[in-house]
Amino acid sequence: MPNNTTYPVNTIDDNGVLYIYQKIKGEMPSKTSDLVNDSTFQTAQNVADSIAAALATLSIPTKVSDLSNDAGYQNATQVQTAIDTAIAGIENLHFDWSYSQLPATGEENVIYAIPTGSQTDPYDFYVWKTGTPGSWVKLDFNFDMSGYMLKTDLHFMTNAEIDALLNE
Repeated sequence: MPNNTTYPVNTIDDNGVLYIYQKIKGEMPSKTSDLVNDSTFQTAQNVADSIAAALATLSIPTKVSDLSNDAGYQNATQVQTAIDTAIAGIENLHFDWSYSQLPATGEENVIYAIPTGSQTDPYDFYVWKTGTPGSWVKLDFNFDMSGYMLKTDLHFMTNAEIDALLNE
């Protein structure tokens, strides 16, 4: 179909494109800093300044005493007081070997040794827990006495055996 336009039609060949490029090349930005920051992007320095300002307003504790003790941790004085109190209670603690069975009630700071009749585990040990009502608490530990000498294993030497030993 023939071109019936009456106005002039301009075209650019390769040399024209290269010429335009060279003309506008110097006008095109080559760094982000050449652009207008219409989106308020921050530079590295802006970020560093914001962080420094935020850190300056923070109050970071430097001592444990500056923190809130929401877990109920004990300080050294409280721990020592608890230890001293426990030791004071233990100082009066003693064994009572005089019972063949548990009495109806007991006393604090006494460990009651009740015979079991067993050679391998000859005693059960109990303490009295005060309260309403009070109750017996069995101490759940066993002593393995199998490696120890029994009284029946002892042999008392006679004078003749002592003399024989000394003459050797």
